[in-house]
Amino acid sequence: MININVLTDLDEGIVENTNATYLSDPYAEVNRCTIRVNGSDFGTATNPKKIKIKTKRNGANAYVPMWFNALTINFLFIHFVFDADDNEGIHTLIRSHQNCLLNLFTCKISVRGEAHQVLECSRGGKIELHSITDDIASLDYKEKGFWMPALELDFGTRKQLNSSGGGTVGERFAANRFIGLDSGGSLRLNEYGPHLPWESVFNTNFQSRIHFCSKDFKITDCIHMQQNCIVDILDLFTISEDVGDLDADCFTHFLRASSFNSVKLGVGYHMVGNVQGNSAEAIASGLPGNSLTSDDDAAGSDYQIKPSVGLVATLNLLSTYKGRDGAGADTNGNLINYWENIDWTQEYENL
Repeated sequence: MININVLTDLDEGIVENTNATYLSDPYAEVNRCTIRVNGSDFGTATNPKKIKIKTKRNGANAYVPMWFNALTINFLFIHFVFDADDNEGIHTLIRSHQNCLLNLFTCKISVRGEAHQVLECSRGGKIELHSITDDIASLDYKEKGFWMPALELDFGTRKQLNSSGGGTVGERFAANRFIGLDSGGSLRLNEYGPHLPWESVFNTNFQSRIHFCSKDFKITDCIHMQQNCIVDILDLFTISEDVGDLDADCFTHFLRASSFNSVKLGVGYHMVGNVQGNSAEAIASGLPGNSLTSDDDAAGSDYQIKPSVGLVATLNLLSTYKGRDGAGADTNGNLINYWENIDWTQEYENL
């Protein structure tokens, strides 16, 4: 077990065309190594500690700024900040590779520029998203009015052209896939109910949702699965009320898959209330968008879910949505951002 406590915000500077940055020991899987990166003041701080990376083109090869292949990598209360304006060659921002289990506990990702993928479960890699607790004064629903997410996403607009002069200043973050899975990869969003104690504390009844802080993104596939992959979703995707509906450019497909995959949907224990006239329980047991259909237009794609009004309605949860606290009482509150947003108007070095 390796424990790393992040005491202050970290600026890793420029990452050039290499897979070595944050590359865990290639022998760690054999040695059964587990690495924990902890935001050291979790429980007292109102914002996660930042790990900041700026990408830069140097050579012709594709690369992954954060590549993990140890047995288990845990990030607790960490804010990843990627300046990917120089986007050329970026295959994926964060990769879990070859049986690595990457756990993101109450984290945030902020990114601008462009990449092929944001998250990737590669060759059997696994990513699990978790919320931590509902009993921390600086974070819980009593202070914020709504449950904190497992993963919060903030997208900024491009500030400069890439190395070849490509891109347009002011354009949205762009990617082919938000989460890509291939060759046995798996993605899971976990939830803890009162009968499923987390660290032996029974006052737990919360969700592991993904929350969007902005709609400054244009992503072709929200989830893309290739060859024997698993997606296990219990909970919801949400958007801050001050952002409003996602527009048609945000996602071309919500889900796209080929070659024998499994999608499992579940209903969260905490879910009550209504979402634009539909019960939260019913929404949670389905995927956003139109019904699952075959894709005759895209080579190599067995089935897909294209966006529709349903996508907007599902992702834009209004204040009528509620959660339950540990005692089972309803909580009320607007859907807001939990942690501070990056001021993308600043120079990257001053973030």
